[in-house]
Amino acid sequence: METAVERWAAIIQARAQQMDAAYARLGRTSADYWDRRAHWFHRSTRESTADDPFFLKIRSEVTPQMSVLDVGAGNRTKQIP
Repeated sequence: METAVERWAAIIQARAQQMDAAYARLGRTSADYWDRRAHWFHRSTRESTADDPFFLKIRSEVTPQMSVLDVGAGNRTKQIP
């Protein structure tokens, strides 16, 4: 029987293969897509971490040897009153 982790890994792998095939037809790679997204995300959030309490807490606790998985956090660039 397949575990939840194995099922999740299979879903991620299938999605990556689907993206790679679609981008190959356009003469690009899925890495091109994610590179553009990363640049946009960095520009839109670089100012918002300076006073974010959660980010400041994580930054004070995490070392270069650690990994952090931020699932579904989105990008909060403005606080909603």
